[in-house]
Amino acid sequence: KKIAAQADSESQDPYVSHLISGDIKKHENLIEEAILHYLDAWRMRPSDQLAKLIWSNLSDETSVKRMEFLDEWEKQIPGSYEASTLRAIRYQQTNQNDRALAQYKKSLELNPNQPIALNNLAWLLYENSKMNEAMFYAEKAKSLTPENPAILDTYALVAHKSGKLDEAKAAISKAHQLAPDNADIQKHYDDILGR
Repeated sequence: KKIAAQADSESQDPYVSHLISGDIKKHENLIEEAILHYLDAWRMRPSDQLAKLIWSNLSDETSVKRMEFLDEWEKQIPGSYEASTLRAIRYQQTNQNDRALAQYKKSLELNPNQPIALNNLAWLLYENSKMNEAMFYAEKAKSLTPENPAILDTYALVAHKSGKLDEAKAAISKAHQLAPDNADIQKHYDDILGR
């Protein structure tokens, strides 16, 4: 803490000073003050990395709300696939599924290799019984992260509903092996394997 404070006081770059001050306040569990320092740094040099740091500290209890900051993030960095994905997740969390579908597709246009966006889009399409499209995205997510139990779970459900029973059984078995305590995966494992 003392070293960080000294580095902050000796810094010639106000951007770096704000980052250090934010880190110190965060370490002291003064989250609101940390956010204000990070926002000062953001106003100087917006970046996806800094935006993710700010986002991770925001909550319903902070003075700056997540969606308010997300609007600013997308305004400052319009090509940010990370901001676009976060907006899609928020839409999905609030059951605005049509908006979530469109937002995930927009995000994947910006960066087609996002396992979470691919997986979530596959899930929404699965829920809408758009199986060919769901399978496309589920396969791509699985190819990018073949050891992720949540992605394997989605792939297994899509494959099962698409009639690809061997692929579904293999994927759900692997997901179950990787996450044996996950209740959702356990249920899907039992359903797919007929237990």
